[in-house]
Amino acid sequence: MSLSKALAANGSRRGLRYGNVARCALAVLAAHAAAASAQTAPAPAFRVTFKEAIDRAIEKNPNVAAAASGILAAEGLIRQARAGTLTRVTSDITWTNLNRGVEFEGATVTPRSQVTASVTAGQPILAGAAWARRAQAADTKNVAELNVANTKRQVAFATADAFLTIITQRRLVEANLRALEVARAHFDLATELERQGMGSRLNALRAQQQVSTDEGLVEIARLG
Repeated sequence: MSLSKALAANGSRRGLRYGNVARCALAVLAAHAAAASAQTAPAPAFRVTFKEAIDRAIEKNPNVAAAASGILAAEGLIRQARAGTLTRVTSDITWTNLNRGVEFEGATVTPRSQVTASVTAGQPILAGAAWARRAQAADTKNVAELNVANTKRQVAFATADAFLTIITQRRLVEANLRALEVARAHFDLATELERQGMGSRLNALRAQQQVSTDEGLVEIARLG
């Protein structure tokens, strides 16, 4: 009897120990789950209009920014090519300081300090290469501007298509939900008529099948 009591007491202590471990493990898992749910909390949704959605997409799309940088590069090429056809003005100042001036018969031939200044202005009359580069740079800018407009147009079309698809899908979900409500009401009516002996079991089964079909359509519309 003492041996059986000892074994029973040992088993009870072991069961209590395992129970405490299990409760601790569940508490740790619950804490981790709460932390994970807090970290992965969805961001609050906000409503936007059709125009706001397109404007946001164009503003945030990296392809538009990359295309716009091509315009800046083309403007730099235009300024660089235009520099070859502009008027050029150069100046030169020379200051000479000797140890002593040079005199001849009392007259100063070479002064000790002298300053010489000159200004030269030039304008290219025939600069075919520079004009060609300037025209090519202007064409490059036009192509870059067209590329930006085309990129914005593509982003706008894609955003509009996604926006309208979401609206259509939402309307489809609402229509399927209304159909499901009608099917459930029909099923309740058929079940009640069958219970009162005024309806057939076949009508109730058909109504139940319609409810299952509409439930599947609702889930498909929500996932689509």
